Amino acid sequence: MFEDSLTYPKRGDDALVTLLVGGFLPLVATAIAVLGVVLSAFGIGLLLLPLAVVPQLALSGYFVAVARRRLDGVHEPPAFDDWKQLFVDGVKITLAQIGYAVPLLVLWFVGLVVFFVGALAGRGGPGQNAVGMVGGVVFLLLCLVTVVYGLAVAYVFPVALVNFAREDDLGAAFDLDVLKAVSFDGDYAVAWLLAAVVYVIGAGTLGPMLVWVFFLGFVVIFYAQVSAVYLVVEGYVDALDLEREREQQATLPQSVSADERGGERADVETENEVAVKGAEVYPTVEEESEASESESSDTDAETESDADTDEEVGDESHEPDQRDEDDRPNESRRDE
Repeated sequence: MFEDSLTYPKRGDDALVTLLVGGFLPLVATAIAVLGVVLSAFGIGLLLLPLAVVPQLALSGYFVAVARRRLDGVHEPPAFDDWKQLFVDGVKITLAQIGYAVPLLVLWFVGLVVFFVGALAGRGGPGQNAVGMVGGVVFLLLCLVTVVYGLAVAYVFPVALVNFAREDDLGAAFDLDVLKAVSFDGDYAVAWLLAAVVYVIGAGTLGPMLVWVFFLGFVVIFYAQVSAVYLVVEGYVDALDLEREREQQATLPQSVSADERGGERADVETENEVAVKGAEVYPTVEEESEASESESSDTDAETESDADTDEEVGDESHEPDQRDEDDRPNESRRDE
């Protein structure tokens, strides 16, 4: 699994183009962000900063596409072709990320309010030092909770991403039953650790070191991210024992949805029924030839019967004539 994850991003005929596009998107986002900060002094930088999110949305959508393609059993990464779907998936998964960050933001807001209210209440009073100590303890607790919660989200959120890719529903990213079943599975834990190693070495170390070599560093970061997604998908599949389902889906064309496959099966059955009915209604060539031979024999028989009847009638018609000829001499004798 680990070796497959390292070779997965470079598979396929369009692998080089995909890697270049995947490295170019964060480069564009970084350039827009830096330009926005520089131009903020002139008042127009704030207009550019939101545009830096657009390439990141496409990139997030691509990671969803990678997860969905691996769930289907395809052994090659997707290409950057369906940009509309990439942006839609990117927006949805970004909303899921915001949803996971909301509890921490609320906690920080409450903690900072308590800290500042306590500091203002103890200013100039005899308990100022005690209030300051309490404020410091609250701040340290917030930092500790942030670290713990951040690690928990980093461990659970890949499950949310893969489950969203599988169900194509934003609510699936918050499915507690699936999150619990996968997160507490040993196979997923191993896969997540391997993904963390790949991400830290590739996206956290080598990538930043190579950023200044044109945009090679961004390509390395993208490569590591795709490999990490591959690993967490494999852990998700092993945790839920989806290997059999994935192999069955891999035997079907990827461009055809389940509904379309069912419709095609119904069409085939309908065509077979029509063919059977047609076979009953329309005779075959052999049956037609036999029927024509039977009709011709019947016609010949009728013709022969008519001929016999005509001969009998002819014989009967000649008998009176013969009698007339026999009677004529007798009549002549009488006259004499």
